[in-house]
This record gives sequence, structure tokens and C-alpha cells, in this order.
Amino acid sequence: MRSFSNSQTRYDGVSRFLHWLMTIGFGVMLVTILARRFADETPLSDALWPWHRVTGFTLFLLWWIRVLWVWRMRDEAPAAISALALWGHRLLYVFMVAVPCMALFRQYGSGRAFNYFGIPITQASEHKVEWMVALGNNWHGNLGIVLFLAIFAHIFLAFWHKRNPATDVMGRM
Repeated sequence: MRSFSNSQTRYDGVSRFLHWLMTIGFGVMLVTILARRFADETPLSDALWPWHRVTGFTLFLLWWIRVLWVWRMRDEAPAAISALALWGHRLLYVFMVAVPCMALFRQYGSGRAFNYFGIPITQASEHKVEWMVALGNNWHGNLGIVLFLAIFAHIFLAFWHKRNPATDVMGRM
């Protein structure tokens, strides 16, 4: 049962698994975005782009699982090294849910169906909801850029703190 409990210096196995699984997911998202941006309408982009929506929705589901797990383990988690680190992580969580929510608004408003591995998420409809499409169009990509900037800052700061043994957080995750 060791992997289901935190210590003052390390997160539990479930938290670490979800963290690294989402890391892989965000890596896939970045590859699909870069392929779409720099190789659009090529066989590479055509092969990778369909994975963007599936991976994004998977990350959305994993976000909910992770939030529920964090809530369950809140009294056992290692303390944040600063208020800035605590609020930085909270901001990451906000962006991690806001970005797919904007995509889901756009998807629903477009009237196009979306199935996640055969499970219907949105139904096809003849009626477009323009404000939902506009909201998604205006915010999904822009918030996605901010999310990736925050992720890169998160990675940079984890390595930055590794320099000082008193603030080294790399072993936690």
C-alpha cells in the first residue's frame, strides 16, 4: 500500500502515475499542434491531427481523476515550497481544464458530433450555437498557448530548484 500514501518528500504512486501520464499526453498534444502549424495538409499532419482531439479529451478526463485524487490526498501531500509554487500549480490546473472546455464549447456549438472511442460526447445537430463557437475559436488556442508556456515554466522551475538541495523538488514526482 506504500504507493497510495504520500510522504513529506514524495507524492504517492497514483499522483506520480497521473502526473507522468498527463506529461506524455501534453507531449502528444504539442506534437499534433506543431505538425498542424508547420506541416498542415501533409501526410504527417493528416496522420497526427486526429489524435489531437482524442488526446485532449483524455487529458480532460485525467484532469478530473487527478483533481479528485488530489482532493482525497490533500492532508497527506508534501507542502509546497512557497506560496508562489502553490498558486502556480493551481493556475496550471485552471488552464488544464479551461483549454478543453473551450474546445468542448466549440464542438457542441458547431453542431458536429464527437465520439470518444465510440462513446458519444456531443451529438450532431443542424443548429449552430454561434456564441459557443466564437468562445471556443477565441479562447481554445490562446489559452492553449498560455498553458504550454506555463508547462514550460513549470519544467524550468523544477530544474531551477534542483540546484539547491533545500528546494529540490524533482524527487517528489
